[in-house]
Amino acid sequence: MTEELLGQAKEFYQQSKQEYADLRPALTAHTDGPLSRLFSDRTVEEEFNNVGNDLVFVIGLLLTSPPGAGGVLWRRVTCSLSPFAPT
Repeated sequence: MTEELLGQAKEFYQQSKQEYADLRPALTAHTDGPLSRLFSDRTVEEEFNNVGNDLVFVIGLLLTSPPGAGGVLWRRVTCSLSPFAPT
């Protein structure tokens, strides 16, 4: 683990959290029934309890993406959700 990788993970994590926060209201509005709970806000306690898992996930995305892609897999996922993006 290098400082550079941790810096990239931090930047990528913050960016993806913001992108998800922007998409979440539209995702919730387009999802019916119990599945809409998947897009609810996390409490501070839930954020704290999940930050380690989130960090490992982001580092895994960075390590498995092609060199220089910077998490290209996540960008493909968020781009595929773009029809739900708020206008």
